[in-house]
Amino acid sequence: MIRALILSLALTLPALPALAHNVISSVFPAGSDIEGEIGFSNGEMATEQLVEVFDEAGTKLGETLTDGDGFFLYTPTAPVTHVFRANLWAGHVAEMTMPADEVAAILGRVAERRGWKVHVCATGRALCEAAATLTAPALLVVDVNMPEGNGIDAIEKIARMPNSRRFRVRFLTGGPDVSAVAARMIANARDMNCGVNLYKPVSMATFNEVLTREEDELARLAES
Repeated sequence: MIRALILSLALTLPALPALAHNVISSVFPAGSDIEGEIGFSNGEMATEQLVEVFDEAGTKLGETLTDGDGFFLYTPTAPVTHVFRANLWAGHVAEMTMPADEVAAILGRVAERRGWKVHVCATGRALCEAAATLTAPALLVVDVNMPEGNGIDAIEKIARMPNSRRFRVRFLTGGPDVSAVAARMIANARDMNCGVNLYKPVSMATFNEVLTREEDELARLAES
């Protein structure tokens, strides 16, 4: 059985190389990881440098270190915008951003390797449009913060669709008032088949565990 996974997310501006004084830095996809580099315009690289990772709201997602050549790797844990920040010497700061759609594509590749058919939706409207076309059981990973109809608005519309009982829903949320937001989302989707909420950051191990559990759930939905 081909399993469908819809990842919803929030977007920001595209990732560009960051220039702060003579600091040069960038991030880019590297398989299931995000790779980046930090250096200076004179060719010197920032080695053994702490790089902190935040979401768009400023919540810390994790951290990593550059190697001896100024490169670093980071495994994303949620399909959200990732902001990489390194405080260098002499007041220099390197800041790089990878938009949520690129991060979601990285997580999507992890699911695809497990046999899932992945749809990445950048807005609440796109999420509703994708859900309306599905006839087989599907897992919806719904971020509360989306433009053009946030996760709450989108799931209210999806709950009224004729095929809504064919979906499993996992809400992705984080930051302040997490419990209140999650409770409201669950209430708005009370007629749907909801799994345990996912709280940012989600480790890759947890993401894989969720996929394993949901494979069983979707198999049961297919038999019903």
